[in-house]
Amino acid sequence: MLVSKYTMEAQAGEWKITVHEVMSKKGAGTFILSTFSIRVAPTATVEQFLQLLRDEPTNPAGQKTPKSPHSYRPFSEAIIGQQPLNGPFIPMNPDAVPNCKWPEEPPPDLQSSIGDVGLCAGAALCYRSKRSCD
Repeated sequence: MLVSKYTMEAQAGEWKITVHEVMSKKGAGTFILSTFSIRVAPTATVEQFLQLLRDEPTNPAGQKTPKSPHSYRPFSEAIIGQQPLNGPFIPMNPDAVPNCKWPEEPPPDLQSSIGDVGLCAGAALCYRSKRSCD
């Protein structure tokens, strides 16, 4: 089994992976628009993992979640914060660091396992939202 259907606590042999959809808004900063988690086997391929993200019923973006592994980054609270119109970015937690790895360049091979590319139990990823938000 590659994944459990619903986001309860991870069972033996499964990892809970959290994904944050982040949005930047001029004059406001960067914030988390939505968050969801999945349970997945560490042997799942990157391709299977990306499809599971899109199919997850608790994912607010659903099928609009990015298909490309290049769209994802390890999440760190250091990217969340305020951006005044005439000032520097002020992170909420400037010392935060990601708790996993996810290759950016080159993007991970779709047939590699998520464990081999750097994810781990409890990993958190994020992607930039393409949704419009008022």
